[in-house]
Amino acid sequence: MTSSLPIRVKHASTLICLRPPPPSKPTTLHLSSLLSGPNTWSDDPVSHLFGTSETRSIKNNWSLLMGQNVCQNYLRSSSNLITTMRYPAEYKFPVGTLNSSETNSNAAKREFEEEFLTSIPNNCRLRLFKVSQTRPIKGVSYIMSNYVCLESENPWLSCLKSSDINKRLRLKRSRFDSKGDDFYRLDDEEKESLSPEVEQVNWLQISEAISYAFTSMNSKPTFINPYQESEFKRLNIKKRDPMFVNLTILTALERFKNENELIEHCKGLRWEEEVERVRWLDDGMEIEDVERVLMERGVLRDKSELKT
Repeated sequence: MTSSLPIRVKHASTLICLRPPPPSKPTTLHLSSLLSGPNTWSDDPVSHLFGTSETRSIKNNWSLLMGQNVCQNYLRSSSNLITTMRYPAEYKFPVGTLNSSETNSNAAKREFEEEFLTSIPNNCRLRLFKVSQTRPIKGVSYIMSNYVCLESENPWLSCLKSSDINKRLRLKRSRFDSKGDDFYRLDDEEKESLSPEVEQVNWLQISEAISYAFTSMNSKPTFINPYQESEFKRLNIKKRDPMFVNLTILTALERFKNENELIEHCKGLRWEEEVERVRWLDDGMEIEDVERVLMERGVLRDKSELKT
């Protein structure tokens, strides 16, 4: 069923922490190893990643700090009702919607600190890397501002260990578990402080992150790891959420050979100009107009894809 309400366009930001690609041989991804069943989404990950080839060479294997989502949305669950997260058990970058009077870069830093339980120094240097607009989901389209945080410009990243972050995440999980069903009787502020949001973080090579994003769109579930598989079984989740936006960000990053190339690219971007360039849906558009635009762009096979 499609929404009869006009769509909303909101702003959100992501923070991508990067370490430069080490000198190494290219990693080759094989379509036959990644694809499981026909693609059922309007977005075409096969063409995007492989084109007409059976292989894709990843020449610039950046390291990226990414977090694996938890599967259950504890803030929206109750003692007798389970609600799942969007992108359950998927590896993604910290992302969040802007608060009132908040800048895009500050939103990116805030989400990083909240999700990864890690403080960012005041002198942290972020660079705008990419702006895009998402397809509307449940009546909302996001203009995404993606910022990169490079190790060469941020010395604190050199000593940032995923193991230290994961210790803090486990401690938060332990505090949550100790509450049992009492958690659901807490007020919203207390719930937010205890509710697990990220299962674990890791420095992933970009080839691995690309594989995870690509396989999310397989018609037959291809699980990232045992955690995702066991949680899907526990919560009766039948399919992974498509990570096509992540895939486009990752393949855009992989084109850069080193930090200098990436910095030069970022220097040439102006946020206002990028927003105007990528905007293809406007706040308040009627659903019929949205469907027409999506059909014209070839990213909507059936109107039922616009679900509330």
